Amino acid sequence: MPNCKVCGKAITSGCVLHTECMEEAALTLAEIICDKYCRWPRESRSAEALEARCDCCEIIKTLLPDL
Repeated sequence: MPNCKVCGKAITSGCVLHTECMEEAALTLAEIICDKYCRWPRESRSAEALEARCDCCEIIKTLLPDL
């Protein structure tokens, strides 16, 4: 039986990551990308302008499709 690559617990399905672990990893990666690499948090003058940019970000749409 395979183990989750994030938390190490056994997985009973064919996937090698728990859904919750994958979601947590995607959120962590999105935070790293936004905080360290995205220029818009530094350049946006308001929260609304930043939110508009984030809503159309293809990287975040790919990592977090349900948001």
